Amino acid sequence: MPPADATLTGTIVRTAPLHPVQARVRGWGGGPGARVSLLRPQDTEGVRRAVEDWRASAGAGWRAGAGGEGGGGVRSGAIARGMGRSYGDAAQLNDGLVLDTTRLKDFSLDRAHGTVTAGAGVTLGELLNALVPEGWMVPVVPGTQHVTVGGAIASDIHGKNHGVAGTFGSHVESLDLVTAEGEVLDLSPEKELFAATLGGMGLTGVITRATVRLSPVSGPWLSVDSDRVRGLDDALAALLAPG
Repeated sequence: MPPADATLTGTIVRTAPLHPVQARVRGWGGGPGARVSLLRPQDTEGVRRAVEDWRASAGAGWRAGAGGEGGGGVRSGAIARGMGRSYGDAAQLNDGLVLDTTRLKDFSLDRAHGTVTAGAGVTLGELLNALVPEGWMVPVVPGTQHVTVGGAIASDIHGKNHGVAGTFGSHVESLDLVTAEGEVLDLSPEKELFAATLGGMGLTGVITRATVRLSPVSGPWLSVDSDRVRGLDDALAALLAPG
């Protein structure tokens, strides 16, 4: 077993063009989607440069998080996208810049403090595959493993243990955010912008990295007690029974 102060680090490698490409993106609900300029930065600096360049080229009509085109054909702003698991149009921006964060794949486990620092594009499934064998688990897991860390924070997702563990954002200790002005901010819970970013759906900027508190686990298996019932009436009676 590694010493308590050791760290586990890694990067899940993906390759992609470093310049915007024209693409049509859709939400998980399969709607009509949007025509966008799609860019996959590989680090925080790449996100910052992309926002800065897009802002400069769009001119005074640039608006962060605004869809469509402004008067005179002025291009709209930019928004982040993870794995695209939102059922709606949260990660779509017609004729705007969509920053696909799935190349932000670095992560580091701090065993001494029980935290993981991960790039916004690391999925919860990838984290769990790395963390559970080490005796740690993300406290809040939704109904799919294909959600990125950045998307989990931007949507402030919940799991089946919501009444006990709260939302994903309850376990975020800090995050890096690239604002619409191209600033890179290191935010902690006492900052007002931190609270606005949890569940902010990307409107405060692009999350590029976050540190999340973990829960210790003894292994990948669960001990489960189950009760069999004969039908709906019995199921409801069992749920309403004292204790």
